[in-house]
Amino acid sequence: MTLNTIISIVLIILLGYVLRKFKLFGRNFIDTFTVSLYKFLIPFFFFWIITNESGTGTFGWKVSLTIVFLILFAYLIGYLFTHIFKMSEESAFSLIAGCYRFDLGLGLALIYFVFDRSIVKDVCLILIFLLPVLDVVSSFSKKGFLKEKKKSINGLTSIKRIIFNPIIVGGVLGWVSSEAGFVFPVFINKTAEMIISIIFPLVLIITGGSINTGRTSPIEKAFVIGTASKIIILPILAYLCLTAIGVGPNPLSVVIIFFTVPSLLESKIVANLYDLQKCNSFEFFTTPIIVFFLSISFWIYILGQNV
Repeated sequence: MTLNTIISIVLIILLGYVLRKFKLFGRNFIDTFTVSLYKFLIPFFFFWIITNESGTGTFGWKVSLTIVFLILFAYLIGYLFTHIFKMSEESAFSLIAGCYRFDLGLGLALIYFVFDRSIVKDVCLILIFLLPVLDVVSSFSKKGFLKEKKKSINGLTSIKRIIFNPIIVGGVLGWVSSEAGFVFPVFINKTAEMIISIIFPLVLIITGGSINTGRTSPIEKAFVIGTASKIIILPILAYLCLTAIGVGPNPLSVVIIFFTVPSLLESKIVANLYDLQKCNSFEFFTTPIIVFFLSISFWIYILGQNV
């Protein structure tokens, strides 16, 4: 993990912000790209990395269990906080979602650029199991806080969406392909590598273009508060837990950096009952983005002292 790599990532994100300001691409392009990203590009990335990367074993079950535990802990703290302060249903739901969710594309972009591919593969394998946990928790919070719309929530439909999430399907197919020892022709390998090489620079550019400096609604503000809390508190808890169980520097760095990633934010989340398949577009607000960069800088320094 080098400071130069992080600076390069920041510059790519700033490039996206400048391009959006000069209207070289607009909201329609962002929406179209993010639909393709979560339905096709990231599932393909999961499939290809898991299939073709032979290195593994970076993360043990203790690390995976700690990650899931901390996500559930963040949800519980957010749940208690909203009840103590008697927030409205929509604001409570938004705050809780901000406490434990993260932007998958931005998180994978960071890990892809900062760490080697064997670590990226292990992260993808963990996410195959973690993403359904996040979706289940979202479903519980949706039913718990948006009570007046409870009847419109179909349990069977929610289960299908969780199971047939394109990212999870891509990861599972990659796992099966890896275990079966499939070997692809050279021209397919070359084409796949070209596709993968452009995914995450585009993700970073779109992230920059999705930074919104305008005013937000009370519901969006609740989401921003939850996101900012997650960026600050969850990495500290991860650091303490993983240090206590004696995790090495690589898994420790990956987990902490992943927890510092801001959550996706889009005002349609609440209006659409947080439909995880339809809310493909994302929007970042300046407060969590600034806190994100400050926390990344802090953890680069702290983790660098332990290597």
